[in-house]
Amino acid sequence: MERDIIMKIKSVTDHLDKAFDNFISYFDEKFKLILREKSYFAGGCVYCLANNKPVKDYDIFLTDNGVCEEISKLDLWK
Repeated sequence: MERDIIMKIKSVTDHLDKAFDNFISYFDEKFKLILREKSYFAGGCVYCLANNKPVKDYDIFLTDNGVCEEISKLDLWK
């Protein structure tokens, strides 16, 4: 059973790593580094992956309000 849990965690982690790499591909190198250090996944995507359900969306949270303000000013959102 412990092995199954470890394999599930690895599967979820691998999936989230790919989703994160896809997400940060839209940003320049400066923001890629910042996002790697100051953000994390939360919410339904983690639950869905852990329970073999389809992921509807990904919630990525920033740990620094200053970064959030900088990112919100980028041309990506216009």
